[in-house]
Amino acid sequence: MKESKAKGIGYVVGSAAYFGIMPSFVVGANLGGANSISVIFFRFLISLPFIYAYLRHKGIGLRISLQEFWQILLITVFGFGGTTILLFSSYAFIPSGMATTIHYIYPVLIIVANVVFLKAPMNKVKLICAVLCVVAMGLFNQGSADFNLVGILLAFGSGMTYAFYSIYYEKSSLREMNGLKFLFYANGLTALIALGMALGTDSLVVHMSPVSWACILALATGATFAGSFLYQKGVLAIGAQSASILSTLEPIVSIVVGAILYHENIGALGIVGTVLILFSAVAVAKMDE
Repeated sequence: MKESKAKGIGYVVGSAAYFGIMPSFVVGANLGGANSISVIFFRFLISLPFIYAYLRHKGIGLRISLQEFWQILLITVFGFGGTTILLFSSYAFIPSGMATTIHYIYPVLIIVANVVFLKAPMNKVKLICAVLCVVAMGLFNQGSADFNLVGILLAFGSGMTYAFYSIYYEKSSLREMNGLKFLFYANGLTALIALGMALGTDSLVVHMSPVSWACILALATGATFAGSFLYQKGVLAIGAQSASILSTLEPIVSIVVGAILYHENIGALGIVGTVLILFSAVAVAKMDE
């Protein structure tokens, strides 16, 4: 296995591990008085001084060209930031498990988009692995009967935007920009969008418990440095298709955390879903790029 590929796999696995425990922080924040849109706003806002401090320490300037600004605005609205807002919004209409199941259609969408729009050759092994991951998500959800069209469309939209984010980031000139410099602007723009939504719906919550603020701080720093940044590095190292399939390890981490912290029962279907994802991840990891 080439060193760059091995590092890329490690980056994506590390990202999936953090995003797998992230729901616990969201739950903690909400129990302390927060709501979804407030968590989104403060998560991205609070991350900015940490990113700025890192970039300043490394001597990385923040100046960007007008073309780069428009590219970042595009990928934020229709990809990076749009994904978080759509997915979190879907939780108000359908269970989070169902929303996550629908959201994880994005590995298949990435492969199809590469074939249809970018004229890339169809990799049947990756397509099979992606489909197996979608099936696994359905097993984790265990056939929830809660049906709400708005929630389903929001969750599916989040899968589409995440697919766009992954492909555009890999193929555009933004890949040449320092990843945290990109996140500084993307997080800032997402915070502005979330603030506008919160003020427009009169749903911004400021008075929260210390535990809630601690959870948001963990989200702000962890999601930026251990989640998004590692995923970006993984996409650049192994490509959006492989990265998206490997990132489906995330729900396995969530299941393990839920079993340890909340004594949730994994169940037979959950075990089968875990096996399918692990099989797909190993298959992708062993493939020659």
